[in-house]
Amino acid sequence: MQSVEILSRTHLLCAVITACAAAIALSLAATPAQAEAPLGAPVVRMPLGKSGQGLKAPGVKVTTYGKGKLYYGDAGLIVSDVAAYGATRGSFVLKDGIKLKRGSRAVTIKGLLVSVSGKRVSVSGKVGGRRMGIASGTPSSASVDVSRIALSVAVKKLTLTSGAVAELRKRLGKFSPRSRRLGLLSGGAYVVAPPTDGNSTIDSGTASSCRSVAGAPTDPAKPVTAVNIACASLTWHMRDSWITYLTQGGTAAPIAPAASLPAYPGSQHVCPTVGKTEEKAYSYSLPVQSGWWDAATGTGAIFSSGGAHFIRTDLGIDIAMTAIELRFNGSGSQAWTRTVDAVHTSETRIEYATMNAAAPRAGGPIAPGTKLTRLDTRITSEAASTTFGNNYAGGEHFGCVDVGFDF
Repeated sequence: MQSVEILSRTHLLCAVITACAAAIALSLAATPAQAEAPLGAPVVRMPLGKSGQGLKAPGVKVTTYGKGKLYYGDAGLIVSDVAAYGATRGSFVLKDGIKLKRGSRAVTIKGLLVSVSGKRVSVSGKVGGRRMGIASGTPSSASVDVSRIALSVAVKKLTLTSGAVAELRKRLGKFSPRSRRLGLLSGGAYVVAPPTDGNSTIDSGTASSCRSVAGAPTDPAKPVTAVNIACASLTWHMRDSWITYLTQGGTAAPIAPAASLPAYPGSQHVCPTVGKTEEKAYSYSLPVQSGWWDAATGTGAIFSSGGAHFIRTDLGIDIAMTAIELRFNGSGSQAWTRTVDAVHTSETRIEYATMNAAAPRAGGPIAPGTKLTRLDTRITSEAASTTFGNNYAGGEHFGCVDVGFDF
């Protein structure tokens, strides 16, 4: 992977949110999972503040040094190590750093460490050889996986510490930001890639090898003759042009326990819309929690957990989609999500897309124990006009899902 300087043309999604790392061998004996160097060049996007705020105090010029690059006003700093200490604790070590200059005076912040501990994220660094707290905030999303040594985090309101302000004032002669708020921090890296068969086509195996589900559904629409499923597999392939558009200046991250599958060129997208060649993570593996199938009516439902968070602050995009729910009913099949966006300011269940289960793109048919079925998804008018801000029209192709299940 190349430097942050050309992220907008290459591996932005993998770099900013998930490390573009192939699966590598490692010992799982160590507990906790200590810092490991991820493959590729994952990047944390470190906010610097708006003009006159945060590190961009009046009269202060802020740059990066080493291989760090400025990206849409933020610093893109490469992750050199990632550690996972437990279910809610982990850290990133960042290479290079940030340089502040005011007149003839200059100061560098080196050895940056991003630490996640429950509902707090703190950033520390070395100023003049002394380590100190630089910034902190509450994560809007965070995921730690000890077994994979994986960490991803987003903080909407990262704030400069008062101690850092005092130290920078002392070293620069004057440092008086109008606000200590820095902005959105986001990043992620892993040592072991999420589980995947590595294939871009429908698996020739049967759904009998799928993952166990958590339990029985509590679904008022379930027919009395329906049978609960025992295992299932669900992969959500997002529209290629949406991911490309989003990641020109933003990020996309899985919401745990969903996992982002490894990046692949857009030309290899399993259900392409535009077929561009950018190599990005277009697909998410979604754990299925429950579901049912009614052979008498040929209807069924799948309920998953986790989802995806799409952010592009320069365009006002901040969309969280979770609990993807598939309803199978022939040509009238549907995909629903629980969504938070600019219109749905609290979590709202909306019909995200329509599907035609009677005409799968590949595999199938929809039935227990058959091959995985690939179904095209077409965005609904409701989702197009609200969640996606009229950037698309209702009925447009918006990716696909691979789904299979068994009793």
